[in-house]
Amino acid sequence: MSGKDAVSPTRASRRMAKKAVSIVQWDMATIAEADMTAWDTSGFTLDGPPNDTTPYVVHYIAIGGPAVSSKVISWQTPTSAA
Repeated sequence: MSGKDAVSPTRASRRMAKKAVSIVQWDMATIAEADMTAWDTSGFTLDGPPNDTTPYVVHYIAIGGPAVSSKVISWQTPTSAA
C-alpha cells in the first residue's frame, strides 16, 4: 500500500503482487519489484528487472526454526473501508 502525505483529497492505493517485494506509488505506478531467487541458512537473494534509481530502505524480519510452520491461504480483499 502507498499513500501521499499532506494532500487533499487523500491519494492512496493498495496492490497485491506475486513478488517478494513490490513498491508502488499512490497512483498505482509500479516503482520496483523483485522475486526471491535463492535462500540458505545465512541469507536470501532478491532479483528483479532494473528499477528506478531511487534507493529504498526495506525493513524485514525472517522467522524460522524447527517449531515454525506455515500455510498459504486465499482471501478476498475488501473493496471498500469497513
